[in-house]
Amino acid sequence: GFVQNDITLVPERWHLSLGTKIEHNDYTGWEFQPGGRLAWTPNQRHTVWGAIARAVRTPSRADTDLRFAQEPVMPGVVPVIYGNRQFQSENLLAFEVGHRWQLTPQLTTDLALFYNIYDDVRSAEVKGYSFPELRVVEENRLHGETYGGELVVRWQPVTWCRLEAQYSLLQVDFKVDAISNDSNREENAPHHQGSVRVALDLPRGWEFNSGLRVVERLAKQETPAYVALDARLAWRPSERFEVALVGQNLLDGEHPEFSSLFTMQRTQVERSFYGKVTWRY
Repeated sequence: GFVQNDITLVPERWHLSLGTKIEHNDYTGWEFQPGGRLAWTPNQRHTVWGAIARAVRTPSRADTDLRFAQEPVMPGVVPVIYGNRQFQSENLLAFEVGHRWQLTPQLTTDLALFYNIYDDVRSAEVKGYSFPELRVVEENRLHGETYGGELVVRWQPVTWCRLEAQYSLLQVDFKVDAISNDSNREENAPHHQGSVRVALDLPRGWEFNSGLRVVERLAKQETPAYVALDARLAWRPSERFEVALVGQNLLDGEHPEFSSLFTMQRTQVERSFYGKVTWRY
């Protein structure tokens, strides 16, 4: 279930939202995920807000019943990952603050900062070796924090053109318990990402949208940085009918973005095209 109450503390100035999500699962029983958000609007150009929330990732079949043999790391050594029936939910306590500023009717900025605290995060613990199997068991021995922010600038110089620039920063600091033998995973997420998007409303029902994004390399996974370009051209002769052609990852034939959880094999994201017809009735 989910319950939420939106409260106006001071009309057009202070607003408070309180709520919680309540779930039950067969692995960890009842889970409560409460959250609250307070917003202050001193005038029509500024909004300042803050939020705090708790979230969990409940166990899955992979966490409790997995048996996965990896590629041999050396002759006679095959890591085998096992699930754990005692695996607990991963916990997150999230803090956020933000500011929206409308500098002009055409120019708006959004700044959001966050600080997250993680507990009982999944770790891979080596439990012994019996030729040729190196036994690795999933446990909850990782904990740490992430912090950073995101800045978005939106500009509409004319009615038929919209521009958006976005930059995000992510810092990760994870540690293991004293009795853990797992390795640090902080390089599994890029520290810097950015994007630029443009949307054009053209004559005779035509639309054009394009986005360029830049993502920093993942050093631990040996995944290089990449720049990707997507584009969409659409024709809408009426409010109910639309035909669109979309191209994704147009700058190169293929590039890696992330490695598998259990192997260092990287899936190549390829250039792609597709058409779409939409009829609303």
